[in-house]
Amino acid sequence: MGQHIEIVPTTNLDASHWQRWLELQSSNPALDSPYFHPHFAQALQRHGLRTLTAVISEAGQVVAFVPYQTHGRLVGRPGGWPIADFQAPVCADGFELDLLAFLRAGGLDTFTFDHWLAQRPEIQQYVERTRPSPYMDVSGGLARYLERIGESGQRRWKFTQNRLRKVERELGSLRLEFQSTGNSMFDRLLEWKRSQYRETGSGDLFANPAYVAFFRDLLRIDDAGFRGLLSVLWAGETPLAAHAGIALGGVLHWWFPAYDPRHAGYSPGYLMLAKLTEDAPLHGLTRVDLGKGEEQYKAQIKTGQTMVAEGIVDVRPARQWLRAHTRGIRAALKYSAPAHWLRQARKRLRAKPKH
Repeated sequence: MGQHIEIVPTTNLDASHWQRWLELQSSNPALDSPYFHPHFAQALQRHGLRTLTAVISEAGQVVAFVPYQTHGRLVGRPGGWPIADFQAPVCADGFELDLLAFLRAGGLDTFTFDHWLAQRPEIQQYVERTRPSPYMDVSGGLARYLERIGESGQRRWKFTQNRLRKVERELGSLRLEFQSTGNSMFDRLLEWKRSQYRETGSGDLFANPAYVAFFRDLLRIDDAGFRGLLSVLWAGETPLAAHAGIALGGVLHWWFPAYDPRHAGYSPGYLMLAKLTEDAPLHGLTRVDLGKGEEQYKAQIKTGQTMVAEGIVDVRPARQWLRAHTRGIRAALKYSAPAHWLRQARKRLRAKPKH
């Protein structure tokens, strides 16, 4: 017997569904991120962020949940897109989702993913690119962490400690308020983050009031191991930086950090992560997920990485075939002799002295 797929508005999932969701997630070590917890999906649904859930059964038993959302009538994306930094079915280890059957059940032509766990079997033929999502293993405290990060990370740590001493001389003693309950600090974080979006030309997520309400909601949750966290880094009485994230058990996802631009010279983002690492045992943290990306600071402070995948599933065979062959052609061109010659020529031009 194959998979029976029922598409359910996430608001219609009942208590038995949520209990089964928790059972499946806790049984699968690959799903220890807070993004796979039902509280994340419930918060999305409460604020109208367009979530549906595919409830998948085999032999009358629910074996998987796939939260997703639609964009237009025929395009699907994972639930929580574009802010969910990990995506996958909530299922026991060993389950393989029939993606084409899932699309047909949802009336979708395509399904686009950008943070799907790369080891998942159902996506292998659809992957267009994989990228690292670094993490910091902070189990065992600071001394154990420093053993794991290697020489470049330790140099970064020494630099950060110098900045820390400079801040304390000039502004006051540094302390990390791990869980702030004041609405004023969340408003301050939004102000800093939106200013950053404007300066960088990035899309302003918080221009949508639904996302603001969603985050305020998450920060009130502390249940079944899941908690929303608003952390603040203080120097004396001055707030330097803040971070809004989510945690599940000992896993914290580093999600929306921001800092006071007037104090950018102190590298407050680094300082906050340093204090978080120092204080990790006090708060039961064992891992800090940093999110997809290959920024230099992540490379310096990471102790490992989880690979996540990007790609598109299309129910139309001709279009899927065309996508696959286009990827092959692009890859062949990228590593061809002419492409290599052009890259070398570009490097020589960049290295040429300017007069």
